[in-house]
Amino acid sequence: PHLPYYLNLLPRCISGYSDLLITLSRHPKAVATLLQCVDKRENIVKRNEGNLGEEAKSRRLLVDTLVTLCEAMMDANCWDEPLIVDGKEVVPEGEMMDYISGYYQRARDELQKCIYSLGRWISACGKDGEGVREEKEMCCQVSVLMMAFDGRLKGKRRELEDREGKAK
Repeated sequence: PHLPYYLNLLPRCISGYSDLLITLSRHPKAVATLLQCVDKRENIVKRNEGNLGEEAKSRRLLVDTLVTLCEAMMDANCWDEPLIVDGKEVVPEGEMMDYISGYYQRARDELQKCIYSLGRWISACGKDGEGVREEKEMCCQVSVLMMAFDGRLKGKRRELEDREGKAK
């Protein structure tokens, strides 16, 4: 009976550990840790499909993890070299921007699914249903995080393009 609780707790622990690594400026290790967390969050989303409230919440948490992963990848600052963690190549040389863009696009797609799930949940239980208001607020917060990261991503793209232009 406690298994779902513990399965949901594992990515929270991994995410907390990655927050600690980010605070300590160990961004490459945080990236590797967050990649594990993304896998766990995706499994939770699959398990919660059809359970409207839990589906919306698990999708939002996946979006949050994906955005945090993108931030950690950007802060790892491995633009011209591979990202290597514990002797394993996590991101090949010169492909960091492609990886970040891919994970960011996944976050955007997942946010759309999250909002759709939230809308279905509101339709089923009403805007005053238990937990609906809080989840709407959390979805808005994740949307703001995504908008902030989008600006940062565009700025980094311009910076890298300018650097490439000067190198030629």
